[in-house]
Amino acid sequence: MSPHRFEIFLSENRDRIYNYVLNMVAIKEDAQDIVQNVFLAFYQNIERIDEKSALAYLFKIARNKSISWHRKHKRFILKPLEYFTTMPDNYASAPQSGLSVLQAAISRLSRQQSMAIHLKYFEQLSYKEMGQIMGLSEKSVDSILVRAKKKLRANIVLNPEGIPELRTSRFGS
Repeated sequence: MSPHRFEIFLSENRDRIYNYVLNMVAIKEDAQDIVQNVFLAFYQNIERIDEKSALAYLFKIARNKSISWHRKHKRFILKPLEYFTTMPDNYASAPQSGLSVLQAAISRLSRQQSMAIHLKYFEQLSYKEMGQIMGLSEKSVDSILVRAKKKLRANIVLNPEGIPELRTSRFGS
């Protein structure tokens, strides 16, 4: 890829990479820092990157940087500041929207399953692209998605009013 194409590539993919990283680290400020590092690492190797595989390469860098971030921070309980200022007094009885229930259920998945769900349904990538990013075969990606969807179905239940809720028992996970 040529350096003059980088700015266009950056503007086309900045939001996708940010959302991907945010899904993995869940803290806006850290996600922004990681995305800057992702594009910096991408730019440093730009001469060696084939334009056809540039997006997969970019996602792979984002994945690796996010995993490194997790390794560095795994001994801390990390929550965004908003989590503590907006948390209701009785969290268990607070109503949850369908999307927040889904996000909570996705957070219960393994890192690999969560990544597969995000790439497939939020980024709408093909199994081939997902395999390139995750370093797996298409069949492995399919297997991971099947298990992830099964866990999601087990962790999300409808209450008597028909509103989705996160199963409180860990038996479904």
